[in-house]
Amino acid sequence: MFERLPSFQEARKNLNEFKLGNDGMNSTIIIRDAAGRQFKTSQSIFFTTVLQTIQQVLDEKIAEPEAQIDFAS
Repeated sequence: MFERLPSFQEARKNLNEFKLGNDGMNSTIIIRDAAGRQFKTSQSIFFTTVLQTIQQVLDEKIAEPEAQIDFAS
């Protein structure tokens, strides 16, 4: 888990810098599966939900190894 910590921290930094347009229509989320099918949307409710979920998962993944660090050593 420690080896992935820098990539999680970088992903969180990039996510925090991500800006949506005021109307939500200048951005698009595209999700593709292994078969090449895609889900595409520009609706702001989807952006908000996806970004919040990613932020939550990143925070949890970063907290796991940080909780294992013994700062008393």
